[in-house]
Amino acid sequence: MLYYRLKMIDTDGRYSYSNIIQLRKDVVVDNRIISLAPNPSTSTLTMQYESTTPEKVEGNISTAEVNC
Repeated sequence: MLYYRLKMIDTDGRYSYSNIIQLRKDVVVDNRIISLAPNPSTSTLTMQYESTTPEKVEGNISTAEVNC
């Protein structure tokens, strides 16, 4: 499991934290496990996909950058 929370900083320097949310580290798709590591990642991300037969796999990874 991964746990996240946001630190939100106001323009006057005051800050607060969001509630902690819990996310699964692995994602199950069609009874197969997909893992992404490391988390957080700064430059390299490894995706691991378990399959019992050779097959072509396509995927998309999207990122979001938020600057306020």
